[in-house]
Amino acid sequence: MGKAITTTRAQESTNAIERMYITMRHLFNRGFYKPNGVSGDALKSALLLLRPEIYGSVGEQKAELNGLIYVLERLPEGIEQCRFINLTSDEGYGISHINPIIPPKRRRNCYRIDDEQMNIEITRGRSDIYDILTHLTFLFIESEKICNRVLIPETEKTIRDWSKLEAALQKPEELTQAEREIALIHTANILGRSFEEILEVYKKFSTKETPERFLSIIYWLGKLALEEQITGEKRSVTFSALLRERLGHHIHGERWANNIKDVLKKNNLLQRPIHIISANMHSVMNSLFAKSALLTEFSNADALDIFEALSSSGNSSLRKKVMDVAEKNGMISIDDTSGTNIDVQIFDTSKIENEVCSYDLSEVPDDKKPVIFVMDYAFGEQAYETIDELLKPYGTKKNNEILINVDSVSIMGKAGILEGGKGDLMIPSAHIFEGTADNYPFKNELCSEDFKGYGLKVFEGTMVTVLGTSLQNKDILKFFHKSTWNVIGLEMEGVHYQKAIQSASKIRKSIGEDVKVRYAYYASDNPLETGSTLASGGLGTTGVKPTYLITDKILKQIFNS
Repeated sequence: MGKAITTTRAQESTNAIERMYITMRHLFNRGFYKPNGVSGDALKSALLLLRPEIYGSVGEQKAELNGLIYVLERLPEGIEQCRFINLTSDEGYGISHINPIIPPKRRRNCYRIDDEQMNIEITRGRSDIYDILTHLTFLFIESEKICNRVLIPETEKTIRDWSKLEAALQKPEELTQAEREIALIHTANILGRSFEEILEVYKKFSTKETPERFLSIIYWLGKLALEEQITGEKRSVTFSALLRERLGHHIHGERWANNIKDVLKKNNLLQRPIHIISANMHSVMNSLFAKSALLTEFSNADALDIFEALSSSGNSSLRKKVMDVAEKNGMISIDDTSGTNIDVQIFDTSKIENEVCSYDLSEVPDDKKPVIFVMDYAFGEQAYETIDELLKPYGTKKNNEILINVDSVSIMGKAGILEGGKGDLMIPSAHIFEGTADNYPFKNELCSEDFKGYGLKVFEGTMVTVLGTSLQNKDILKFFHKSTWNVIGLEMEGVHYQKAIQSASKIRKSIGEDVKVRYAYYASDNPLETGSTLASGGLGTTGVKPTYLITDKILKQIFNS
């Protein structure tokens, strides 16, 4: 008899990811699904087979608390109370009386239509849909767990802990400390967690306006699942007709790019050497101007101390001071109105006075001085949509197209690292696309030598562009890391940026073939280490040093090229 063919955990996980994406695409084309129907169950079983690191104990009976925090920071407040979730295109809700709800960790407009319905606006392409559906699937699994723990089998009755939690939340007056602690003890029992763990999460959710937010979230997650079980009131997720029609047509990216090119044309900057940098909205501005703008506050301070002070949420007056200097020295800010959620800053370096800039620009004639174009981070596939549109010529054929003089494209950002820890650096030499063997090698103008001697570990090699950060699991990552792919980290945009740059420079010839490319990332997490995933919390000031180090290297190369 032949030897039985077995699959490895990495292969099973790869299949689970593929099943999730195929199912999500099918549901999107179909227009709706019920989380507890056949399609919803397919998504849940694929996610449970995958058991991504970010969702910790999602496959166990006890509740997953860090995953819950991570997911609810990326979904609109109140979504746990909504039986109907509708994903829409930008359909004009902005002009209605309804105020948008914007999740703290994902910039997207969401609208609470009534007690039962939440509309989520999708303007950043498929990656956004995958992200939301994965998070919703996690919530539905957790909600079912609560239902299974509180519903007494073969009856329509619930356990005592549930009625006590319900009673606590129905009190008209604020809970006393004793009442709150009793409600948390009952909740701990419902969730299969210790009182200590529950108290810690309670504090993370609690706000001045809604101190009992955590109790309310658990109650509503359980309540909707119980109602579905007992009364047959099913939840549903729908995709609007306009969203299905518009997706993939670059509507928002085209609007965004045309608006920017109009500003460049108006300021006579289209023919100047343009350097595109995908980064946050502060590191380039601060690197150029913070030292001189804050001379009185930090006369002898190290640059890093200044940058750390600027990144602190309480220092808005310092940030305003730097911005004022930047605006007086040729910075143009373009706040997004296209729906892409990507703001832009344009720095005309010919207008920068030498004494206020941290870099020397005096050698270059004004008409050759670089224009630095900083765009906020794109999200997944949106990176292709925006850069592809931006690199197209300005104007129409009849109108004599103007090619944009793009000298370089630099991409910096956060990524998951497979060796090393938070704050360490990754310099890619190629991007490969998860789930395929599609690969994009390139000559990176940055190299590990540029970053030696700064007290950070630096890794050089291949990076994987993943379909969504919330679907990573250890087995796949270990395979990538240990195989001949020589993978050092994972992120969501590299392939999409590179695809757009290559098609513009090598095929469409809308920018020069010799366009310089720079990629550098710093580690936000190590998904191979338990306790170091994205769900374990932010970087704090750990991210300040690598962010400004990468920014400094990019700017020095631009000014010395």
